Amino acid sequence: MKKKKRIKISPIQGTVIVLMCFMVISIVFNIHESQRCEVLIQKYKVEHITRARQYNMIMLLYKSVPIEWENAQNENSKLSDTKLVKTLDDAKEFNEKESKIGQ
Repeated sequence: MKKKKRIKISPIQGTVIVLMCFMVISIVFNIHESQRCEVLIQKYKVEHITRARQYNMIMLLYKSVPIEWENAQNENSKLSDTKLVKTLDDAKEFNEKESKIGQ
């Protein structure tokens, strides 16, 4: 039987081999991470495009609403502003009456 020759590795060669193994592992890990990031970026792009389409649809619907409705909305807001002012005036008068009674 022949004896197998063992390869002798110096400590420096062993260190280099270990470092190379770590480099290979980190490269594989970085490739995996970059692929995961690409998937996330693609998902974000799809969601962003979907939101943009929904926004555009909403704006088209809003623009298609008749102008009369908008005018009616403005008139209603003016009426509510008038009611608010009247209510504030009433409250002011009430406070003045209460302060006179208190004196």
